[in-house]
Amino acid sequence: MTPSPARRAGPLWWASLLVLLCAYAALATGYRLATPIGEAPDEAGHIAYVSFLRTHGRPPRHGEVGEPLKQQVKHPPLYYALAALAAGGLHDDGLLIFPNPQFSPSNARANVYTASRHTQAERPPMAERYAFVAAMRRLSTLLGLITVLATVLLARTVLPGQDALAIAAGAVVAFLPQFLFMSGVVNNDALATAAGSCALLAAARVAVRPPRDRDHVWLGIALGIGLLAKLTTISMVAVAAIAIVMAARRARSWRVLVRAGTLCGGTLVAIAGAWLVWNTLHGGDVLGWTGFESAAVESLRRTPLLPDLPRFFRLQFESFFGRFGWMIVPLPGWMYAAYGALLAAATAGLAALAARHGLRQAVARRDRAADDGVAADDAATDRVATDNAATDDVAADDVAADDAVLTRLAADRGPSGILLLVAACALVYASAFRLAFAFDLVVAQGRYLFAALGAFGVLIVLGLTWWLPRPIRATGQMALAVGSFALGLHALTAVLQPAFGPVMGRDEAGYASVDPTAVTAARAECHGNCPDFGPGFVRLVIDPCADVERMASGAAAAWQLRWRTTGQQPQDGLVQFAQLVDFDGRVLAQIDRLPLDGRYPSSAWLPDKRFVETISFDVPPVDAPRLASLVVGWYADGRPTERVPVADAAANAPPCAAERHGGVVPSGDGYAWPVVLLPARPIAISSEAAVRGDTFAAGSGPSARLTGVLARPGAVDAAPPSSSAPGDRRALALTLFWTPTSLTSPQAAADESSPALAGARDTVFVHLTAPDGRLAATADGPPAGGRFPTSLWRSGDVVPDEHSLDLADLPSGRYRLSVGWYDAATGVRRAARGADDVLWADGEAVVGTVVVEGERVRFER
Repeated sequence: MTPSPARRAGPLWWASLLVLLCAYAALATGYRLATPIGEAPDEAGHIAYVSFLRTHGRPPRHGEVGEPLKQQVKHPPLYYALAALAAGGLHDDGLLIFPNPQFSPSNARANVYTASRHTQAERPPMAERYAFVAAMRRLSTLLGLITVLATVLLARTVLPGQDALAIAAGAVVAFLPQFLFMSGVVNNDALATAAGSCALLAAARVAVRPPRDRDHVWLGIALGIGLLAKLTTISMVAVAAIAIVMAARRARSWRVLVRAGTLCGGTLVAIAGAWLVWNTLHGGDVLGWTGFESAAVESLRRTPLLPDLPRFFRLQFESFFGRFGWMIVPLPGWMYAAYGALLAAATAGLAALAARHGLRQAVARRDRAADDGVAADDAATDRVATDNAATDDVAADDVAADDAVLTRLAADRGPSGILLLVAACALVYASAFRLAFAFDLVVAQGRYLFAALGAFGVLIVLGLTWWLPRPIRATGQMALAVGSFALGLHALTAVLQPAFGPVMGRDEAGYASVDPTAVTAARAECHGNCPDFGPGFVRLVIDPCADVERMASGAAAAWQLRWRTTGQQPQDGLVQFAQLVDFDGRVLAQIDRLPLDGRYPSSAWLPDKRFVETISFDVPPVDAPRLASLVVGWYADGRPTERVPVADAAANAPPCAAERHGGVVPSGDGYAWPVVLLPARPIAISSEAAVRGDTFAAGSGPSARLTGVLARPGAVDAAPPSSSAPGDRRALALTLFWTPTSLTSPQAAADESSPALAGARDTVFVHLTAPDGRLAATADGPPAGGRFPTSLWRSGDVVPDEHSLDLADLPSGRYRLSVGWYDAATGVRRAARGADDVLWADGEAVVGTVVVEGERVRFER
């Protein structure tokens, strides 16, 4: 059975093609708009090439230009000439793309995606110099459309009648994330990919159709355009040669070989000859390879290739499917796994298809030999081979007689198209891999394989779907097309847009996980109370009257810092630091980071844009509630001692409500606000402690209840030089356990400036009184050693308060132990009541008796 000719495309096919092209255009536009100018490989150099060509009317020569154009001198001029035409009358005056000093293309900082400085002028409505770039980017999108269309036509040429397969092959190419990304930036890969796809289409027509002069001429035109686009298309010349040999072999005519080679080669030379001469005169050789190497001398290989191969293959694989920016914005791992699985399945499917086709051919030859008594002749017709195969039981079991794919492959010229596609993939890969011997990992870029992208699309769909039953095969191919679109859309919305979202001006909700109330607070006006860092670089958006945050220690704790930029960009890149500092000044935890992990460097700050930083610390455990400070600020990248000064705006702030004090204050070259660290577990009062219930009336802090007293004999911390060692000195270690019974009074709170000071005048006294009324020993001090001011106490808190009484010089006897509170500024004591609500005299609650017997000390309740 001979293959039926390709059916005329019906309305459904045209509608499918239109949907495919529109979907590509929409996604490619999304990728283009999501990528800031200069954030694609060598885009600044490609733009500079266009500007040079418009100014001088000729390509640049080696040695006459510097960066960023220096490394692009090696490229042919056609793409840049087309880009200059696309830009029309737009001017590039003042277009300078400055590098981000914190960016390294060697991937030293994996999260620093932004390679260039950016300004408000490149955001819509953009300045004319950036509209100039946008016009050239649209040219790349149009060239990508040609690539998609060429892939669809390639599939119809090689496998006629497979309309769904052709659409699916076009979709695999159209929605490949890396192809979409490169179709939205200024880069000559766009023309090289389009020219390579068209050359492959023309080569397929030559290989599988009767010889026609116009096919040979079109092949030469596509090859000539490819050589004028980029040197990576050179492998297509070998593909064309294979196609011509296939055509001559099928026609069994040397005349076809000579005529086709002459027409194709002559057309190629007519189009690209001038550039080949230019290379010979200025580049050192006809292809310009010498100039290619000299333009990228810093990337020449200086180490053996073998140790680099694992990383080379990994980078090449990942960047073929999607690595955005300067190849440092990867897709999520599951997407690479999905693409790898599809690639492996397609390869296995093609191998199985080849084996089945070989089996059918072997069976056909055996049957012909049995019928004719001689070996099958190479000129046997398709009808004889197919009819004989249909009578064979093995072939009938392996494949249905009406299987369009295998029927096509059974034809005399059927395998030619598939073999040509396989050869194109192999030759393009060999050409790209050859670069690895001369250059370092900079050439491990999947886009260098895009000249054969059309062949990849057709083969992967064929390998994945040929085995499906005929009734559902088209459905499976359309499902593959829809799945490809979904992957391309996800890469845009979940990878590319978040990576450069801050630079493109999206608000904080687009790239920071914050709740609606936090976003509202971040957008609140500062009311003159937000500090500026540097001469107006960035402003910290805070609520100085917010309640002091409380958090459990011994676990991770997160804070959100809300910033608002001014648009003034410092010369040096800035690094944000955040420190958790305890009451004694010790740094408990610290984190230094670039803004948004490098996705929004200070060199790209746009005016009046807010961004939210979420920082997380592992807070070390504490054994009692204590005050700490969160200190934030900025310093010059690489020079942590050069901190950006902060201007205090608190002096101009309106007063807070009496009951609200956040206590945000300048702290050196940073800004600090208080936080309360709580023990990971609630404090349990020891069973050895004496249970109490004395209440001390509110002063500047809350009313306090003494819930327990724990006294243990011990040693004082220091001793006079003339005394014995501290361990030998009699002492009493006393721990008082306090709980608040009422919140701070509004009037008392209003008298203090911050939580760090509010309640600082509260002082606990511990008195040891002799039987004669003489004060024998005392230990006065703020509760909890001042580490937890009473203004921060809240209901449910248990505050251990340690005091030490020096008993070294006391004679034996019984002493009364009492405690109380007073205001350090006025000396006025708080009123005290016992657990029975009886008022203690003089605000002094008696909590027990201390018995001193020689060197022994005993506490009696």
